[in-house]
Amino acid sequence: MADHSASGTGRRRVSITQVARQAGVSYQTVSRVINHSPNVSPTTRARVEEAIAALDYHPLNFARALVTSRSRTIGFVAGGVSYYGPISTIGALEARARDHGLAVSVAVYNERRDGRPQFDSIISAFSAQGVDALVCLTPTTRLLCAALAVRSQQPAVFLTSASQPARQAAVSADPARRRFVGIDQAEGEGQILDLLAGLGRKRLLLLAGPQEWADASVRLEALEAGAIRRGMRYRVIDTGSWQSKAAEKAVASAFAGRTMPEGQADAPDAVVAANDLQALGALRALARLGIQVPQEVSVTGFDDMPGADAVMPSLTTVRPDFQALGGLAMSQVLAMLSPGEATGGPDPELPATRTVDGIRLIRPRIVVRESTCVVDSLR
Repeated sequence: MADHSASGTGRRRVSITQVARQAGVSYQTVSRVINHSPNVSPTTRARVEEAIAALDYHPLNFARALVTSRSRTIGFVAGGVSYYGPISTIGALEARARDHGLAVSVAVYNERRDGRPQFDSIISAFSAQGVDALVCLTPTTRLLCAALAVRSQQPAVFLTSASQPARQAAVSADPARRRFVGIDQAEGEGQILDLLAGLGRKRLLLLAGPQEWADASVRLEALEAGAIRRGMRYRVIDTGSWQSKAAEKAVASAFAGRTMPEGQADAPDAVVAANDLQALGALRALARLGIQVPQEVSVTGFDDMPGADAVMPSLTTVRPDFQALGGLAMSQVLAMLSPGEATGGPDPELPATRTVDGIRLIRPRIVVRESTCVVDSLR
């Protein structure tokens, strides 16, 4: 079992036998400590951990797999990687996996290719690697359906929104095999509407994102229902895109020929964009038309992408906690892999969540900046 392979520094890798000799225990005991077995006394565990640190020992995953029948590798299928949210989620999950001594093997799903055959190929490759579990980042309905249709031996966590297809799948899922987590998109849009209502905004222009994306469909559904509850009037423009250019064109058309606010009682007094890129396009269109933000029109986004605080005016937006999402997904993986040690219950390191039809959703928070009101007035 000794792993004497050479390291990347040119020196020979420290072996498990050397660690055992340093700690004065058997190599089997070292293995139990590495693999978090409960059958080790606290004193012995501390001695082994000191030896590991002193020798700078790094166990090889394939060697551990021979003992535990686990590769300690998670297969991560990622869609939508052209955008800030999915990219941030990948980084957060990989970091949390490393915290638990796990490796992540990433496969990028190409949305332009056939769904099911591509997903089948990815899962087959992961099975050949012997991954212990799957995490599927499924931003579109197409990818979610392809992921749900695959029958794999590994337990799986799906990162999604509380769309109708996801809720239906989560309600009927066996929690020992499949779990669903995400960001609470509806809660985020509710915070936006509360802010705008408090500012006296009553006429909304809603910029819809591509409706095949679960986030976009849930956000639009929440905005429409929330606007009705709050007595707000609204108009929806489906841009069919997350991109700023499409939003800029839509806003320019909606406000063309209007001088705000005199004589325009029906003109929107707030633009609620589906994401920050759209919001930036809206700000550009309004600036070109000479419409003042936020004095005449408030503008909001979603995602709090880098640079949202640096534009003029700085952008009010919703900040999803992607780090917490990675942590929540990893907690669900561990709960399924070691049900006796991880219950999947509340984690003190995670923010508040709520469960919607079997999907655990992390509450985001609004970040109020100059595109909705004078920020100094809120202090």
